[in-house]
Amino acid sequence: MTFRAQPTERPHQVTEVDRASHRDVGALAKLARETYAAAFGGSMAPSDLTAHLSKHLSRAAVERMLAVDDFLVVRGPGGLLGFVQFGQANDLEGASWRLPQGAFEIRRLYVQRECQNRGLGTHLLRASLDLIADKEDPAVVLDVWE
Repeated sequence: MTFRAQPTERPHQVTEVDRASHRDVGALAKLARETYAAAFGGSMAPSDLTAHLSKHLSRAAVERMLAVDDFLVVRGPGGLLGFVQFGQANDLEGASWRLPQGAFEIRRLYVQRECQNRGLGTHLLRASLDLIADKEDPAVVLDVWE
């Protein structure tokens, strides 16, 4: 299934958003590791960053996530430009609040550094929200890091 979104910043450009498949696992893992390291690597010890990437964003980890979550991607001529990952939200252990039944969580939204500020993240987010909106009485959770 292909979704078409029109960037607000560049109305002449049309970007296709597709569902990821198992063929994309390697590219998804690579983009996730690179983007995470660029954004958060400076705030962690190198050994902690390596351990986090190996545990949470390895090819095997992304393959497990792809089995339970939805991934939408934007591709360019050279490969994957960005992706959004979303799925059923889980209550946080020890939290003083509870999520609505059937809530969805936007888990990750990554865009290649050189492709940022072009509206690709906006398109991915909109496409994921459009899919979630098709559900009965949807609620969406977004947890962000500073």
